[in-house]
This record gives sequence, C-alpha cells and structure tokens, in this order.
Amino acid sequence: MRASGRGHVDVVTFLVEQGTDLDHTDTDGYNALMCAVKNRRTEMARHLVTIGANTDQIGIDGKRARDLAEESGLAEMIDIFRAAAEQRENADG
Repeated sequence: MRASGRGHVDVVTFLVEQGTDLDHTDTDGYNALMCAVKNRRTEMARHLVTIGANTDQIGIDGKRARDLAEESGLAEMIDIFRAAAEQRENADG
C-alpha cells in the first residue's frame, strides 16, 4: 500500500509480478488503488487500473476508489474510472 500511495510504479509492478494481491487492504481498509487516490497519485491509479485493480472494491468506510476521487474533485482520476467502466461494459456486451 505504501508504494502505491507514494507513486512507486516500479515497486508496485515488481510486487504484483511476485504475486501480491492488488485488492488486499491495509489496516485502514484501503486497497492499493484507494491509497493512490487518497494520495493524489494519478499515474499510479492509471497503472493499477490497467493491470487489473478492482475499481469497485468497497472500503470499510463504504466508499470505492472512484468515490474518493469524486469527493476530492480529482477530474483526471474520475476520467480513468469512467474509461475503465466503459471498457468493461463494451467487453460484456
């Protein structure tokens, strides 16, 4: 979680290659994607979405990463989540 919150794409990539679960939560209930959003790490959020992070996972506060981005007015991140949702819809149907 720390690596994603600090924007260390190379470290996160290495950890995922070693089998780290992207959707594992920290003691505050946040997964890597939520940590990236909370720390305003746009490129990290984009990377995590690209490599398959669960964009719909709900934290212990009842919020998804997208909700956190919307609350903070992070337009570029909101666009990342919209694009991911559209891509899933197109793949499903």
